[in-house]
Amino acid sequence: MEYNKETAKEEAKPEEPETRKTGIEDKPEPDEAEDFEVSDGDMDTDDTKNYTPGQVYKIQRPSLLSVLCVLTFIGSGLSAFSNAVMWISLPALKDAMLATDLYESYFALFPEIETQFMAMLEVPSYFYLLSALAYIGSVTGAVWMWRLQRKGFHLYTISQCILILISMLMMPNAGVPWASVLWTGVFVTLYATHLKYMYPQKK
Repeated sequence: MEYNKETAKEEAKPEEPETRKTGIEDKPEPDEAEDFEVSDGDMDTDDTKNYTPGQVYKIQRPSLLSVLCVLTFIGSGLSAFSNAVMWISLPALKDAMLATDLYESYFALFPEIETQFMAMLEVPSYFYLLSALAYIGSVTGAVWMWRLQRKGFHLYTISQCILILISMLMMPNAGVPWASVLWTGVFVTLYATHLKYMYPQKK
C-alpha cells in the first residue's frame, strides 16, 4: 500500500478546541443600593456624598453614637415628661402651697428645698411647656441621628440652645446655667464628630 504523506499529516494534526474558555463569566452588575456595606474604616477616608441614600443607611452605626443617642433618649425623655407634668399641675400645686400648711413641717426640716420649691412656683407655667417641647425636639433629633440622618444633629443642637436661652430669660435670678452649657457642649461636640456617618437627607 502506498503511504500517503498528506493523509498522515492530516491524521497527526491535533484538533483545535472549539472554544477557548476564559474562566470569566459575565455577571450582572449588582444594584448599588443592595447588599452594600461600609465599614467604619472606609468611612474615615471616603466622603459620604459619594454614596447613595440606600448605601448610607447600610453603614454600621458607631457604638459611641448609639450610646449618645440612648443617653439622650433617657435624659431628654424624662425631662420632657417632668416638665409636661409641671406645666399641667402647676396651678393646683400653687393652690396647695398657698392655701394649706401641708408642707410646713417638711420645709422646716429642709429650708433649702423650700427656697428652690418657691422659685419653681414663681416661674411662669409656659416656661415648663416650652421646656417640654424643646426636650421633645432633642429626643426627635436623637431619633434621626440614630437613623443616620444629619438633620437630627441640627434639631438637637437648636433644641438644646433654646433650653439654655429660656432658662436664662425666664429665670434671671438663677444666672447662667454653666452646668447645662458644659453638658450640652460635650454632647454637641461628640455628636458633631459623627456627622461623617450621617447622610444629609433621606430620599
